Amino acid sequence: RRQRQMCIRDRAQAIALGFVDERYDRFMAYYNDRDLLARDVRSVLRAHGLRAEPPIEPSPSPPQSRPQADVSAAVSPNQRLANGIWAGDRAVVEQALGDGADLNIKVRSGNYRGCSGLILAILFGHYEIAQLLIERGADVNFCRSDLQGNFYPGRGQTALWWAANHGHLPLAETLIQRGAIVDTPDHYGGTPLTTAASSGHLEMVQYLVRQGADIHAKLTDIGHASRQPDGRKAFHLAAKNGHLPVVQYLIEAGNDPDERSGSGYTPLMLAAQDNFYDLAELLLQHGADVNARHTGPGGYIALRGWTPLVFAVSGGLV
Repeated sequence: RRQRQMCIRDRAQAIALGFVDERYDRFMAYYNDRDLLARDVRSVLRAHGLRAEPPIEPSPSPPQSRPQADVSAAVSPNQRLANGIWAGDRAVVEQALGDGADLNIKVRSGNYRGCSGLILAILFGHYEIAQLLIERGADVNFCRSDLQGNFYPGRGQTALWWAANHGHLPLAETLIQRGAIVDTPDHYGGTPLTTAASSGHLEMVQYLVRQGADIHAKLTDIGHASRQPDGRKAFHLAAKNGHLPVVQYLIEAGNDPDERSGSGYTPLMLAAQDNFYDLAELLLQHGADVNARHTGPGGYIALRGWTPLVFAVSGGLV
């Protein structure tokens, strides 16, 4: 009985780690696309030999509108600046700056706690306002943190990280011209290059590499010493999400088609697991080992010995 309990525990841990680690950088995508979240959960369950019931379709929710920017005299310039950024109102932002608002205001509460005004503008897709803040001298290397300056999961991103995540090349160019550091890592060790690759933004990936981004920078697992180190590069993230042009470019830039992440996967295993036919073919053309075996490190022991073929079968690839 004890052995069975340990087996169940190991399997549960493998599933949890497989979902969290292999889906790094999709958090904002999940927030906006619950169907994507359901598909990823099902793929992880299939990879561990479990069946996933079809998700219940959520009833449509009414679109959420941003609040109108409050420009009354009773509101401080800093609060008016924050309101203007939130609402995407350039006139309110310019008025608040003219009244002495702090360019580097920091969100004090809520889901965006620790973001600067510049990061907030990019995150919301208000690129014109982001450009304005940069032109006025906003700190382009500000890193999102808690209010005491510490980092913890979900923190550490810079404005360049978010511009890369959104694939907004003109904004990334402006940030780097103004001194943005190209390889500043977030809490997980993710850089602008890793998030651009994970999101499939080929032109952004190419630009960042030309600007000196390290294609071999690896994700870490800060603060979780008992877990297996992540060890993935931009290359692995692009492969996991099926971004073939990015994978091809990064191979040509110097990535090894058979390099494993800390969780024991080769890129070919990832392609087979998620039914990316074209990507698997590309990797094989570049010499990927079709008989490589998963090493099953740490919480991934349940996958030890699995080959790309086993992952293909478990993922429904026929």
